[in-house]
Amino acid sequence: MSLNKEEEQFIQRWSKNERRGKYFYIITFGLLWGNAVAIGSKLLSSYGKAGLWNLFATSEFLIKLLIFNIVGLGLYAFKWNSNYKRYKQLKSIQEESMAVQQ
Repeated sequence: MSLNKEEEQFIQRWSKNERRGKYFYIITFGLLWGNAVAIGSKLLSSYGKAGLWNLFATSEFLIKLLIFNIVGLGLYAFKWNSNYKRYKQLKSIQEESMAVQQ
């Protein structure tokens, strides 16, 4: 069984993430996601209000920021595990097909 083009591309992309490491991936993307969602939700909830800096200097925003960052870390930990499992399966198939061709 050989891999299709999408699976080959996934292996190439994921090998870069694997080299960087699990914790780099989870922390980088989890915190980016958490910060983006927290800031976006705050901006949407206070659209049209004056004093943009004061909107982010509240305890409500800091709590949202903390919660969304924790959720982001959890989501990207789950995503790492599922993508890593898929990567290993596809890599195994790729190696088997290369062995058969030789």
